[in-house]
Amino acid sequence: MQKTGYRAFLFTRHVPSIVVSMTLARLPMGVVTLILVLFVSVHYGAAASGMATAAFTAGVACFGPVFGRLVDKGHGPLALRILGVAELVAILSLVGGVMAEIHPAAVAACSFDAGVLAPPIADVTRSLWPVMLDIGLVSTAYNFEVLIVDLIYVMGPLLASLFIAAGIPEWGLIAATVGCTVGSLSLFGLAPIKSQTVGLKPHRPDTDQASN
Repeated sequence: MQKTGYRAFLFTRHVPSIVVSMTLARLPMGVVTLILVLFVSVHYGAAASGMATAAFTAGVACFGPVFGRLVDKGHGPLALRILGVAELVAILSLVGGVMAEIHPAAVAACSFDAGVLAPPIADVTRSLWPVMLDIGLVSTAYNFEVLIVDLIYVMGPLLASLFIAAGIPEWGLIAATVGCTVGSLSLFGLAPIKSQTVGLKPHRPDTDQASN
């Protein structure tokens, strides 16, 4: 008897590893902006913290679609490997710059760089499910991924508050980004993702169902 629904989804090979990796890789979603506001505000004031947070968000918004397009062209593994490390370097530079109290404009520039270098985790995983799973399970995988994102948005601020309450917000930024780096490199190391090639065109559930 063929397994169906969440049972089949969870028993699919590689799926548990992908879920753990993509959860770690998404940690900055619920942590970075919250800590960034308070961390920069302590050293520079509210105006500079607002600029830094806006710059980070702008970096994600401007370059997220660019990296998403690279994933569509089959460069997802390369993006994970490079950006997973590059974002950690950018966050470390940002934390070091704030601690050294460099010019606020330079802090905003570092924040923008950190946003630019955010790995395209969602683009990689969502292009992968149609390739890995039977068509009947793809929508279940998408729903499960949305659930993980919602949990991160709930648990992320709690994690951030622990570092803030301990008086070490900078370590919250670093810890979340280390999680992102570990998750990104773990995803890159998984066979289903490494096997993606340039020009890969994953099946789309809507078009497949329409053709049946």
